Amino acid sequence: MPSYDPFGRGLVLPIRRAGRDFAIGRGVEVFASRVELALAIRGPAGSLRGEVPWDGGRGSKLFLLRNAPVTPLFYARVQRYVAEALAQVPQVRIVDIRLRRESPRARTTYVDVTWALRPDVASALGGTDDALRTHLTTTRL
Repeated sequence: MPSYDPFGRGLVLPIRRAGRDFAIGRGVEVFASRVELALAIRGPAGSLRGEVPWDGGRGSKLFLLRNAPVTPLFYARVQRYVAEALAQVPQVRIVDIRLRRESPRARTTYVDVTWALRPDVASALGGTDDALRTHLTTTRL
């Protein structure tokens, strides 16, 4: 009889082939993929010219900040957009959000989101070291 997995399994990022199908993962690997997808998918932002509307409950609004100047208000908006996006993955909690650039003259801003599984979820996964530690997901604006 197969064991019961309360969190199921799912596709993991980067999407890759495993035989004749796509690779699937379990546990923390699946949650890491869900966090990455929630941050990377362009989320609801009204209608943008030339774009077909789809499931407005998924994704983040971080793409709206792509060319915005980095100010204290910018950081507050990043925090809000990350919190909204990760509300789609209720099994995780945000530990820290940081902005960084590779150099002072660089134009690309990266958002580093440190997250952890909620304690009840980590214990349901067996309380392994991987389930209890914090994880880092980086997305580019």
